[in-house]
Amino acid sequence: AVDELRHVGLPATFLLVFDEAWCLMKTVSDTLAPVHEGRLLDINDVFVFDVPPGGTGWGAHRDRAGAGSVAQGFSQTTGLPEYLTVWVALTDALCSSSCMHILPAHADPGYAVDDEAQEAPSMGEILIGQHQHIRALPVTQGEVLSWSHRSLHWGSASPVECTARRKAFSFALAAPTFEPPALRFSH
Repeated sequence: AVDELRHVGLPATFLLVFDEAWCLMKTVSDTLAPVHEGRLLDINDVFVFDVPPGGTGWGAHRDRAGAGSVAQGFSQTTGLPEYLTVWVALTDALCSSSCMHILPAHADPGYAVDDEAQEAPSMGEILIGQHQHIRALPVTQGEVLSWSHRSLHWGSASPVECTARRKAFSFALAAPTFEPPALRFSH
C-alpha cells in the first residue's frame, strides 16, 4: 500500500485510510497493555516512514521533549513511562538498510534531566560523549520496537546501494494524564 500511495503521489501516512492500519495499532496496543497495566491509550499520533536508498530517517531526538518535567513522564508507583513510541517494521530494517538506533537510558546523561534545565546536556554533547553505547536495533518485517519518550533515538541513513526502501509504521501510546488522545472513539 505504501508503494501504491507513493506511485499516485500521496504521502505514506495516507496508509491511515485503510482499516488494516487501525487494526494493527489496536492489536499492538492490546498486546502491550498488560505490560503497562492497561493505563496507556493509543493517542492517534501516527507516522509512516518510507525511506528510499540514500535517504535518512529522522535525526536524533526525544519524543515529546519539553513536555513537562521528567518526573511527570513516569508513573510514580511503577516507574514505567507515561508515553511510549511504538515502531512496527513493515519491511526489514537492518543495519545494512536503515534501522533504528538508540542510546540506552543508562548511558544517556540527559535521560532523566528536564530539557529546559540549566544542566541539561545538548544532544551533540551526549552523542559525542556516549557514542560507544549507541545500539543499532535491526528488525525484520513484522517485528515491533517500543521506547520511552525520553529515549534518544534516530533512524539511520540508508546506503545508496541498498536495494529496497525501509518502511515502518509508528504510533504513540500515552497515559491520559500525560497526553490525551487526539481522537476519541466510543466502543
